[in-house]
Formats: sequence, structure tokens, C-alpha cells
Amino acid sequence: MEGTDNRTVFCTFLKACEKYQNNTAYVYRTGGQEFKVSYQKFLEDVFILSKTFKKHGIKKGTKVLFISDNRYAWIVTDIAIASIGAILIPRGSDTPMDEMQFIANHSESTYAIF
Repeated sequence: MEGTDNRTVFCTFLKACEKYQNNTAYVYRTGGQEFKVSYQKFLEDVFILSKTFKKHGIKKGTKVLFISDNRYAWIVTDIAIASIGAILIPRGSDTPMDEMQFIANHSESTYAIF
């Protein structure tokens, strides 16, 4: 964790992943089945997504509009963005169109993820 600001949410996440790597970090249900994600797998998913975001030009300070419902991908995206130092502007898919348009026009986002 050298070079990581110890006061960030991402640093706290890294410490939790190191300490609890084999424990369950997230549980979700889909199609009637329950899935458990370990901290180790969660961290791997965050790093894969973070690397992809960087490859596409997202960097520290970049503002990213993110439209999604509450699900595993939401938290992975949130932590991946935080790992870069970018700024996530999250909204649910149920956000009224006029509100979404206002946020998109005034958030200074340069990327959007749906």
C-alpha cells in the first residue's frame, strides 16, 4: 500500500481485503440463487475494472456519471473509481429524466457508465 493515502476509503478497503481475504465480503441473489463473494475476489474484480478504466483514460480527478441499480457491479465500480482517485457521480436507473439531464449537464462528467 506504499504511496496510498491511509485516510481514504480505498485504503480502508485494501486493509479489509488483506485482513479478511477469505471471508465473505458481499452476498447477492440472482435467478433464485445466492452468490457469495470473498474479499479476495472482490479486490480482484476492483483491480480488473480499475485497470480497464485507466486504459480508457479515466484518471485522478476525472468525473464519471454512473447509472445503475443497486447490485454487485455498483460497489465494484465505486471502489474501482475510488482506487484511481476519480470522482463517481452515481444515480439509480429510476432517476427522473429531467433530474438525470440536470446532473449530466452540471456534473462536469467526462465519462458515463450505464
